Amino acid sequence: MPSLPFSRIGTGSARFGRLLEVRAVLCLVTAMLAVSPGMAQDARDGSLYSRFGIGALQLHAGGQGTGIGHAGYALHSLQYVNPNNPGAWADQVLTRLSAGFAYQSLVISNANEETSRLASGQLGGIQLGFPLIQRKLGVALGFAPFSRVNYNVANEGTLFAGDPARPDTVGYNVNFFGSGGIQQVTGGLGYRFNPNFSIGASLNALFGIIDDGRETIFLEGPSGPLFLDTNLETSTRLNGFSATFGTLFSVQNVFAEEDYISVGGAFTLPATLSAKRVTSLGQTLDRDTLGATISGEIDMPWQLGMGVAYYPDNRWTISAGGKFAPWTNLRSTIPLPGYDSGTAQGLSDVVQLGTGIEFLPAGSDLLAAWPARVAYRFGISWDRAYISPDRNMNIETTTVSAGFGLPTLIPGARLDLNMQVGMRGAAQADLVRDVFYRLSMSVNIGERWFQTPKLR
Repeated sequence: MPSLPFSRIGTGSARFGRLLEVRAVLCLVTAMLAVSPGMAQDARDGSLYSRFGIGALQLHAGGQGTGIGHAGYALHSLQYVNPNNPGAWADQVLTRLSAGFAYQSLVISNANEETSRLASGQLGGIQLGFPLIQRKLGVALGFAPFSRVNYNVANEGTLFAGDPARPDTVGYNVNFFGSGGIQQVTGGLGYRFNPNFSIGASLNALFGIIDDGRETIFLEGPSGPLFLDTNLETSTRLNGFSATFGTLFSVQNVFAEEDYISVGGAFTLPATLSAKRVTSLGQTLDRDTLGATISGEIDMPWQLGMGVAYYPDNRWTISAGGKFAPWTNLRSTIPLPGYDSGTAQGLSDVVQLGTGIEFLPAGSDLLAAWPARVAYRFGISWDRAYISPDRNMNIETTTVSAGFGLPTLIPGARLDLNMQVGMRGAAQADLVRDVFYRLSMSVNIGERWFQTPKLR
């Protein structure tokens, strides 16, 4: 098989290097566990748009794809496991393990120019890949959030007691809150037929719990308390399966000697999620379950993602791509916020577009100075959400990203840092505008595992 211009890879098989890699992963996992109490406290500190449907859909493109605008469907790499296209999993040479974490600061504003500042952190995803046959047959496993629900909004108002003998005006606060979401576990294979063509497939397990609540607190009137506080909460457990099929086609020497073009795509089959919902109602902190558990199904649509990547030489990567999913075909037999099961209104088809560039000054020179071995990335993306509280307006998000792929002293290991700034929605009518600042970090290590030493 010919050498590929993008084959930038470092190997290390020393026991000391492997020990350092294991310690690096343990340090990252420890850090995630250390911040988990804070994440639990901030479980509701997110976008108000996550209240609708099954939550806000999450984009997961790994350390490299995130920095170039989530345009990763056609990416070839020996240093990363592509989470978007199973067709790229055949490229693996080393066993690769990556784990990421993201911190987000969010500023929410409405039409009255009122603002709220929130912050939260979450696990970005875990990816493991290893070759069964180098550059021929590869396996990949992954875990990442599919959707996220994290909101907390309060409304204030007044009402009359309704008793002519006690014409009191009573103030009240209504708090709407939610947390949880859907997680996705993926496992599959990638197979290369020849140097230019590979395919792959994965099985995807979806599961999670979404909690929504409404708390009504009445203020005391001049004659004392007139109404009892109430707390209504629902907990919905979801689970189901889907499958993804991907392909990657590559051609060398297209516009110049040693350049390279890749075209890739991935198709995800529709998924049916089984749903069980429990509703509870109570006063203050006391809650009683109402009736029996409600069961139903949510039929989610298929998804198609496609992309193209151009490698002028082993220093540059230029990538573009997008995805489409007809969420207007979603059907649910259980009530979902913002969704009318009778008319299927309140939904939009999901469209996501992105493009970006990566520059690695050293190319494949592993002995170059450290700054030259840093990968510099920039990207921009746009997407349209599948649901909107205002049916006359789509909820759109524009994000600018920049990142670095930092080499480490451990052969085959890199630290990826990405920064994103984006805006979602509009501060008009009943809608709000989200401005978010997100910092993500992922550790990506590579080592030769599962190989039996040969005697010479």
